[in-house]
Amino acid sequence: VFVFEDQNQFSQELQLNYDADNWSLVSGLYYFKEEDVTESGIFGPDIAFVSNSLNDQTTTAYAAYADATFDLSDRLSLSAGIRFTEEEKDFARIQEFFGATTPMVPVLGQGARVTDIDVSETFSNTSPKFSISYDLTDNVTTYASYSRGFKSGGFDGRSNSGLEAQPFDAETLSAWEAGLKGDFFNNTVSVSSAIFLNQYEDLQVSSFTEQNGAFAAIFTNAAEASIAGFEVEGSWQANNNLRFDYALGYLDAEYDTFIGENGQDVSDQLTPANAPDWTGRLAAEYSTQISSSVDLILTGAASHRGDVYPTVSSSEVLRQGAYTLYDAAARLEFENGKYALTLSGRNLSDEEYRTQGFDLSDSLGYQLGYYGAPRTFTLTASVVY
Repeated sequence: VFVFEDQNQFSQELQLNYDADNWSLVSGLYYFKEEDVTESGIFGPDIAFVSNSLNDQTTTAYAAYADATFDLSDRLSLSAGIRFTEEEKDFARIQEFFGATTPMVPVLGQGARVTDIDVSETFSNTSPKFSISYDLTDNVTTYASYSRGFKSGGFDGRSNSGLEAQPFDAETLSAWEAGLKGDFFNNTVSVSSAIFLNQYEDLQVSSFTEQNGAFAAIFTNAAEASIAGFEVEGSWQANNNLRFDYALGYLDAEYDTFIGENGQDVSDQLTPANAPDWTGRLAAEYSTQISSSVDLILTGAASHRGDVYPTVSSSEVLRQGAYTLYDAAARLEFENGKYALTLSGRNLSDEEYRTQGFDLSDSLGYQLGYYGAPRTFTLTASVVY
């Protein structure tokens, strides 16, 4: 498999900000352009499969936005914002097949052309945002918000015909959130907490299957999903030398609708990918001065991740059960951190865990799992100039 990619992008943003006694404004104009040309294919003479393709995609985006905050009192504030976005995507693709005796790398223009596509589509969206915040004390704030999000549509980069190159729709998100942030006990304990509900419409999902006896990758707006949960994170400065950091999160993720290949709703058979129920992390850092010019910093952390499916198909073969990783490090700093020597260890229990997967069982007959790094030690020396 060979891939040659040439990508460049340009963006420009102009802002107008305003502050008054009891209200403020952030507004602006945004422009973005990206060009990507990718040549890729397969050189497999032993299996009589030699191909080459050229994908050329240009994305041009414009946006205008404004967000205003009004102070109704010393403690109560309201905010409202809106963003207008328009994205144009131009997509062209050619693909050719070659004989098994073709030298590597096959040159486009010399093979049998099976794909020649040139399409374009424009996506527009208007996204609002509203929020309210109230300061319970000088150090504690509560808030609630509603917002809409937008992810533009596009084209399947593996399209082999004009029919397959029909654009998929934009994905939209409605998000509700409420939370509390603050410092407690003479600023020794910090807390940032939130509960939320995210609802996706026209969720963009990808899968691999077989069509007309050949491998096919499908990218569609097959799903609607709801994800509810809560997050709590913060720190505790136990004393001048010892600090603890913590984080805990919970997700209840489910598909409201998922239309499969046969047009049937299979949402009750699938679980949203990469959405573990419980996640958490607990870390500690202890620092002490060995001499007037040498400091010792010791850190340790445990991070937990619940059951997760890495693929849209919710493959039980690739499903990763809950696991916990342990890390630790010892760091010597010299002359107020100008020089440092760090010994660190990651995944100290040598946990075997999958981080990604591809379910190709419906097409090529196998499934691929990719794993995180095993127990790893590093020694690093650094100098700050």
